[in-house]
Amino acid sequence: MQPRLMSGWIGHKKEEHERTMMGGAYNKRWAVLRGSILTLFSDQKEREPDIKAVLDLLQSDWVRVADVQKGNFCISHKGKTWKLKAEGSRCEEWVNALEEQMKKRPQVGGEAGPISKKLQTQLLAHTHFTAEDLTLFGEKFQELCNGGATLQAEGLRRAFQCRTDEPCVALDRLFQVLDRDKDGLVSVEEYVLVMEILTHGTTRAKSDFAFAVYDRGGQGMVTADDIRVVTRSILDVITQAYQDNGGHGLAMDANPEAFEEMIENLAVSAFEHHHGHGLNEEQFRTLCEDHLAVLDDFIRGHAQNMCTTSQGITEVLDSQKSES
Repeated sequence: MQPRLMSGWIGHKKEEHERTMMGGAYNKRWAVLRGSILTLFSDQKEREPDIKAVLDLLQSDWVRVADVQKGNFCISHKGKTWKLKAEGSRCEEWVNALEEQMKKRPQVGGEAGPISKKLQTQLLAHTHFTAEDLTLFGEKFQELCNGGATLQAEGLRRAFQCRTDEPCVALDRLFQVLDRDKDGLVSVEEYVLVMEILTHGTTRAKSDFAFAVYDRGGQGMVTADDIRVVTRSILDVITQAYQDNGGHGLAMDANPEAFEEMIENLAVSAFEHHHGHGLNEEQFRTLCEDHLAVLDDFIRGHAQNMCTTSQGITEVLDSQKSES
């Protein structure tokens, strides 16, 4: 038997039909973690007849904190999300212990890295990247995930040297656009497909991507306030990202007054010939075409830092810039 790594009382959220028949939102379970196996018992005696559930973390997709104050966390296991509640202040302790075991999962096809052979074949067929590029993307993605299998919003903020306990409009909007299936996590496939848009996409694809980031309300409309707030946040993120490097590589003077003037000019010019409440996707696309050089320089310069330092990708970006 594997040594006990952790044990304690946790709550397992009841199904809808259970809640109608009996009180309380959670079933109380005695949880025991041995190796990669998490077993939920009805009591502390840990007898086999009292086992209520067994989760093999090597077959789980992810684990994450849902609400640290309430002690809530979730595990995605074989297509089902297990909603759990730790006692006291042990939520993060449980999540860290479970994540450690999940890191031991074998890769599909026996390959190292987060991109399986099957996924690599699909990406090679639907992107402009080479197998070497995808390997480097996988390595960068694992850095962003801190060795995990999926990227959370906090990890994206951490990658740009931003505080993880405070919202960041630009990065939070970027995360929501990256998260195509809206499960609250970004997979390596979602990550690579967005990098394809940023490094090889058409002007239309890039402007549609930018529109999704700027559309804070998700209503298919970008207002002047959206342009001000998101652009200001983008500039703050860029400045912060280069701050630790003494400003080396920052393509603009980090002058707050100059930033504010640029932001206001952008917001005003966006609505110079449009008097409605906001810009729809087509109108925003026209705005991007009018400012194509700025949009393209921004995307090319900073997509490189976000994705990888691969020489192959850098050469592609440079050659595309000279052709455009």
